[in-house]
Amino acid sequence: MVDAIGGLRLPTLLTVAAVLRLCWLWFCPNQPTSDQGIYHQAAAALAEGRGFVDELGQPHGWWPVGYPAALAPAYAWLGASPRVGHAVNLGFGLWLVAAVYRLAQRLHGARVAAWAGLGVAVSPTLVLMTTLHASENLFAPLSVTAVGWLVRTVPAGRAWLWHAAVVGVWLGLAAYVRAPALLLLALVPLWYWMPGRSLVRAGAAAAVAAAVALAVLLPWGLRTQSHFGTFQVVSMNGSSNFWMGNHPGSEGGYCELPSDVAGLSVPERERVLGQRAREFVQQHPLAYLQLCVRRVGLTLRSDTAAVVWNEPGLSARGALALVPPLKGLTSAVHWALLLLVLAGGWRARSVLGRADVLVVASLLLLAVPFVFVVGGNRYHLPLAPFLWLQVATWWRVRGAAMPQAAAAGPGSEP
Repeated sequence: MVDAIGGLRLPTLLTVAAVLRLCWLWFCPNQPTSDQGIYHQAAAALAEGRGFVDELGQPHGWWPVGYPAALAPAYAWLGASPRVGHAVNLGFGLWLVAAVYRLAQRLHGARVAAWAGLGVAVSPTLVLMTTLHASENLFAPLSVTAVGWLVRTVPAGRAWLWHAAVVGVWLGLAAYVRAPALLLLALVPLWYWMPGRSLVRAGAAAAVAAAVALAVLLPWGLRTQSHFGTFQVVSMNGSSNFWMGNHPGSEGGYCELPSDVAGLSVPERERVLGQRAREFVQQHPLAYLQLCVRRVGLTLRSDTAAVVWNEPGLSARGALALVPPLKGLTSAVHWALLLLVLAGGWRARSVLGRADVLVVASLLLLAVPFVFVVGGNRYHLPLAPFLWLQVATWWRVRGAAMPQAAAAGPGSEP
């Protein structure tokens, strides 16, 4: 059985992933609620040629445009139906399986790729995400693809700059979906420097990737300048989220914004809330550290958001009785994944390689928002593909005597 799974190839994994997602899509005719409804409406407006606007026709500035923009072509072609969005999500899910498989294959070979790809293909939460209008559906494959480009073997000559530029393109696109994608730019100098190359080359690669990412985001910055009078290359919700997680009485997670900023413009509201949050951190550093710890627990303690957001679809099927067992299943898999990563890391501590450092650094960077800004049940979702990859690595590769070349990872001689 183990050898059979290790021998799986990408077409088989994609078939498994597609069958599971199609079955769930058929069973759960979900309707968008909460944030999902905003993404759905924004995609419909884009498909109709009205621009990135809300239900009143006013320009969006607080919400990121990337996910609605990705849905819009399908909406324009097939109609602005939630089910069309679900079908697009299915494509994103298959893309994620392929991206994880290719990244694992480059880092550790076909056996680890098979296990990592299988984990992503059958993950209950990732399957349930198919019927959610949630930006994680697009952010996950974009971020994994960016890291995949980073680890491609860099040939001699000037091609290393080309690879850094392509990474910048992918991270710029990912930042249109979720701004924390820009944190992954820190992986570029890390990866280029780890083989023992010069800091100059690492710095140059980082500069190229960052410049290209910002160039990709420039149209958004010009758009916000035009509509809101402020140049912002990512969505204007950072200060609001920071305030939610850090103010007197905060629990560290989501809460309603204060009523006294309701009448302010988006830029002014962000300025006021950002100032309040920074003052809180400066005046109460110990309370801030306590909230950081609390946010980790708040975010990682369970994995139920995908189930909760699918309740309208389950209700339509008369299947609300499935909610508790589905919550138990998704959380059990989530806890098992975290425990396997921790145990595998301890087990492999003496033979950590360049590839391990890269994946662990990706996990830490993607955890920055829910540690330092605001926590919540869904904010760990971007970590999932990297967790599956590292579990496959440490329990399929580290369990055996691994060749030193595999420990170093490809591209060790750029």
